[in-house]
Amino acid sequence: MIDKNDLKDWLDESSRNKHFQKIKDFINREIRKHALEGEKTFYISTGRACNIKHTHEKTPFYNIWHCEGLSRDNARIVQNRIIEGYKKSGFDIEKVFIDCGWHSNYEGIQFKNIHNAIEGD
Repeated sequence: MIDKNDLKDWLDESSRNKHFQKIKDFINREIRKHALEGEKTFYISTGRACNIKHTHEKTPFYNIWHCEGLSRDNARIVQNRIIEGYKKSGFDIEKVFIDCGWHSNYEGIQFKNIHNAIEGD
């Protein structure tokens, strides 16, 4: 038998859409920031090394990317939609794992050569 809570989670398109918009807004701000700084290839990571403490820490992107409040399955759906959406817009984007040292890897996304997204317009 299927658990009703699981079914409710699987059908919760509204929550996925809210998280999609949060992630998209965050990424768009990051693209703007990097473009204004002249950076055409960059990462947006869910974690970073903290060399002062010789450890690692989560970034503000962590809870947004992992869709806090959604199940892991729903979070993956949202993340895949984000990546596909930017690819359709002409961006070279991929999900990556970033080594932050001290035996820690964090998920992130990498944009490569963002200036190529406007070619052909």
